[in-house]
Amino acid sequence: MLGTSELRARESNLRSDQTKRVEAERRRLEKERLLAERQRRREQEREAEITQRRLEALEAARLAQERQEQLTEHNNGVYFSATLQAVPLDEAAVASRGIRRASDKVRLPASVGAHLMDQDAPRNGAMHFELRTPGGASTHAGLLEFSAAEGTVQLPARVADNLWGGARGAAAGPVTVTYKRLEKGTFVRFQPLVAGFHEAAGDHMREVLEAALLTASALSEGDVLRVDASLGRRTGDGGGVMSDAPASAGTASALGGGRSGSGSGVASLEGDAAGMGVDAPAGGIAEARAEAGGGADVGATPRSPLLFDVLVQELQPGPAVSLIDTDMEAQVVPSVEAEQALAALQAQQARLAEARAEREAAALAALQRERDAADVAASAAMA
Repeated sequence: MLGTSELRARESNLRSDQTKRVEAERRRLEKERLLAERQRRREQEREAEITQRRLEALEAARLAQERQEQLTEHNNGVYFSATLQAVPLDEAAVASRGIRRASDKVRLPASVGAHLMDQDAPRNGAMHFELRTPGGASTHAGLLEFSAAEGTVQLPARVADNLWGGARGAAAGPVTVTYKRLEKGTFVRFQPLVAGFHEAAGDHMREVLEAALLTASALSEGDVLRVDASLGRRTGDGGGVMSDAPASAGTASALGGGRSGSGSGVASLEGDAAGMGVDAPAGGIAEARAEAGGGADVGATPRSPLLFDVLVQELQPGPAVSLIDTDMEAQVVPSVEAEQALAALQAQQARLAEARAEREAAALAALQRERDAADVAASAAMA
């Protein structure tokens, strides 16, 4: 028979084993509960994420529908928007055809033309389009023709530069193209990126800006326009500014003056027909293409181009305007480089003034300490 001590030992072991089994079962149940709770939270988070995405999609669809309705109303009942693949335009071939204002004209597929013609878009005049990258950069362009490959939009270098910041290698990607009826521009404020533009253009600022505007069909705030400051020498000395219209279309109107401030007034020169917005060659017309530095008038002396990039700071009546058949008042403000130099000078002067004030304060404090010490010494001597 087992002794009392042995029975107690066995009982203790049984109790210990039972306790361990109970604890193991408790831990197992707790682990399962935690796993189930974690799974439930994950499912709730997924459901919340799906719901949030669904709500965002609905909100995006609502905003897109609202924007479409606003654009359709603005465009007098015309709407088109599609994402197309951007490819470079053969600008040399376009230049050989004498196309006017070709620096910012894009080539679109025939299906886009058919869609717009079905809505009678030509009744709004020359066609313009907003181009926007997935990153949010945007600009506006005119229409060259509807002959691009389906699913693509052919961009000239100036449009690509304004979308991708001059990174020519990045000028191939998706672009959302939206038909936009643009108001005729009435005012533009330019800011050269580097100093020297005012001096280079001199008294021919109006002619220089007119020649640059004649190369484009639209402007957007934030665009960078390349201007040849040497054109003013030729146009000014030749007795008139360049026109993109045939001689029979008449001469350009010129508005002098400008807004208040340091600027120069200019009126753009026009002669484009409204029509369907597709330009025909302009025979015998001098092309003001600063990039090529050519297209001189008959009898003009050769010149070297003086190229400046100018930022479109402000436009009226809206942030994007048409340059077709309009007179524009222009202002040229000090360059970005000059503003930066002035800001640096002011900052330096502020630092110098602060240092001078600190030195003067230190000198006054030292003088006061000397006076206090002298007063103490005098008081001690009298005592």
